[in-house]
Amino acid sequence: MLASILKNAESPSLAGKEMVRELRKLTGAKTSLLIRTFDTAENTEKFVTAAYPRRKKDTLSAQEIEFIADYLEGKRPTLLQRDKAEGGLKELLERADVGTSIGASLSVGNNHVGCFLLLGIPEDEHGITLVLNILEMISTTLALILRNAMLYDQQEQTIEQRTAELVSINEALHESELRFRAIAEDMPVYVCRFAPDYSVTYVNQA
Repeated sequence: MLASILKNAESPSLAGKEMVRELRKLTGAKTSLLIRTFDTAENTEKFVTAAYPRRKKDTLSAQEIEFIADYLEGKRPTLLQRDKAEGGLKELLERADVGTSIGASLSVGNNHVGCFLLLGIPEDEHGITLVLNILEMISTTLALILRNAMLYDQQEQTIEQRTAELVSINEALHESELRFRAIAEDMPVYVCRFAPDYSVTYVNQA
């Protein structure tokens, strides 16, 4: 399972898709959701970044995503049962029309990168205990994979942004050089330009 996810570890999108697919396969859940937490300058955004089956990506409303992400933050793999749930959690499970589910935070130290939600798992007590134990063992590794994929993606975006900025600067310098030459060539006096070593780099045609 981890080897399959690691193959896509350079992309948050691909790693997330593989993660929900493998988690659904492991647990037998009807729906597997990965909710990503992303800090911006103004606030913290929470959104479903991957779902399996993919058509279930809109299972939760924006308000429910916010609620379940906050509810699961810092929690180990936790059993979520509709008949024992209260308040917003009960409403969420009822609207999703699922029975027993599992949710867990994905954190690396104090860095919370998101959570996963497995809706509608088979209600087999022995099987559920086994699944919870497995998820307990791998949840930190899953968080590391997702965080590293996010960092790699951010690094790639930074490189692309800086490359675009350099291209823009070079284009501006080239345009400035062309304007300088156009003005200098029309002047009735000699115009010279020197390098720091006093070598001549430009002389107009005056």
